[in-house]
Amino acid sequence: MNTRKSPLLALWLSLLPGSTALAQDLLHGANIEAVGGASVAHVSDNATITTNPSMLALSERYDFAGALFGQLDGDLGWNLNAADSTKGRVGFGAGWTRHVVNPPLTDDELPGWTAPGVTPTNRRTTSVFSVGLAFAPGDRKVSFGLGGSIGSVSHDRLGKQLSADMTVGIGVHPSDVATVGLSVQGLLPVDGPENIPVRIIGGTRYALEDGPSVTLDMGWQVQDANGLGFVTNLGAEAAIGMARPRMGFSYDGPDRQATLTGGIGADNPAGALDAAMLIPLGPGFSGKHIRGVLTVRIRT
Repeated sequence: MNTRKSPLLALWLSLLPGSTALAQDLLHGANIEAVGGASVAHVSDNATITTNPSMLALSERYDFAGALFGQLDGDLGWNLNAADSTKGRVGFGAGWTRHVVNPPLTDDELPGWTAPGVTPTNRRTTSVFSVGLAFAPGDRKVSFGLGGSIGSVSHDRLGKQLSADMTVGIGVHPSDVATVGLSVQGLLPVDGPENIPVRIIGGTRYALEDGPSVTLDMGWQVQDANGLGFVTNLGAEAAIGMARPRMGFSYDGPDRQATLTGGIGADNPAGALDAAMLIPLGPGFSGKHIRGVLTVRIRT
């Protein structure tokens, strides 16, 4: 993949066959992954801390969430996050992500020499801290947000590199069922040999209270050196009592990666328990690349 990215975003996006690069999905839970990763216009989910922080102030809530995700090839990670928009018209969120992978070595990563009988390792550990802040003047119909992430990528042979990024966004909540969001990501690349591609992402979500919802994110990668710049996430959720069946699809033009998603959740006013599965499509597909996600959400 030739797309120019920082070590942080490159690791997070290019090494995860089951995820899309549409948004900085550092804090996605199973409920978001199951609908194709569409979250830019989600008015009540902590994933927007990194994808569109303006959403943090459009509804009054106080939430905690944690997710565990992994693949059969040994890829494993987790995240914890919280959001509070109960203080006036301001919303704030923060999250922590840790992710460990041991992908196959590429030609550029092969060491110059190895001892006989020794297989070189390629273990990489990513740790990222993310924050988001939003302000919604008036009656929470329009909100403006700013978010940022800073993290490190520790490689067992190449050492540690730091990276950072910034996202700005705007959200509009014109009615109880409709939300529209717009975010610009990749505005503050720090350190690392390459830059994070700037992406402009628009999204919309239609959701009935305690009922079905449809969510769509579409965007364009401004710095595009490999393939098409168009990216999209699309998903739907049904409501059958406490059950929340979900399905979705994502396509990342620059990486030419399509992914089918689906999952199920149990939801009530106190919180939710969600599970999701992401299946990458295309040449080279293997069962070990199927990604599973489990999430617990607590509302207070």
